[in-house]
Amino acid sequence: MFRSRSSRAWSLALATSLLGGAVMVTPAPALARTAALAVEGTPEELYDEGRKAYRLGDFKTAVDKWEKAYDLSDNGLLLYNISLAYKGLYTISNDLADLRRARAILDNFIKVAKANADIDPDDAPERLIELDAMIAEAEKAAEDDKPPPPVVVQPTEGDELREKMGPDAGRKLRLAGMGTMVGGGAIALTGVALAAFYGIKGQEFSSKLGNSLQEQEDRGCDNGETGSECERIQGEIDTWRDNGNSANTLSVAMGLGLGGVGVVALVAGGLVFNEGNKRTKQWERGLAELRVSPTRRGLVLTGRF
Repeated sequence: MFRSRSSRAWSLALATSLLGGAVMVTPAPALARTAALAVEGTPEELYDEGRKAYRLGDFKTAVDKWEKAYDLSDNGLLLYNISLAYKGLYTISNDLADLRRARAILDNFIKVAKANADIDPDDAPERLIELDAMIAEAEKAAEDDKPPPPVVVQPTEGDELREKMGPDAGRKLRLAGMGTMVGGGAIALTGVALAAFYGIKGQEFSSKLGNSLQEQEDRGCDNGETGSECERIQGEIDTWRDNGNSANTLSVAMGLGLGGVGVVALVAGGLVFNEGNKRTKQWERGLAELRVSPTRRGLVLTGRF
């Protein structure tokens, strides 16, 4: 803390200097100095209090005490200590202003030492280089922590023309056409699937009907024979025939109905999509034909509207 000399020798030299500086005053300022000493203490007392605070890591108090001692004594030796205290304060506050203050005060101490043969600057120049390195490192870290500047996207001439022309008139039509085609395709596929399903069921009922008719013939029920078995067979024949007719009817209805609706939707969607494409091309062609020309009175927009 007190330079490369031993602490005791440095303290004795500084205390002696402080005491000597306390009496080398003119009579008028001496009255003000006496009042200040009564309230704050002598420069030597303030120096000792600052030294104790510095050793305890209370760098803020050390700064206050040593600055008051310097104010009362105007002793250049205290500048070195004040610089050390500000450097220590920076380790706690992480405030770059404290580090810069330490550097400025140490630089003043070196200047005072050069002008006064009784003051040895000792390691002050090396400490000044150390402070410069610390300041440079702190400034670089602060610069790295800054958020990147916002990216400002400047509008291009094409963007300005699009704004003047308005939105793409064909975009909604193209989207509607695509949606209609997708829906029509889904309906057509559903119709085909249902037609196939009921067609298969119709074949099953037809096969069962054939089996029942063969059983009816084998038992002679078709030749006027009666009985419970013939009645059962006749009931099955009626059921398979009705179910088969219904399945075949649904198969045709699903295939022609849903399939037809799906095909119509596909065609309509294609027509709407093509119309949207035409309008979009016209819109893009209008952009290409527009021009922004600078004149003395401003910008002139030319082209077909």
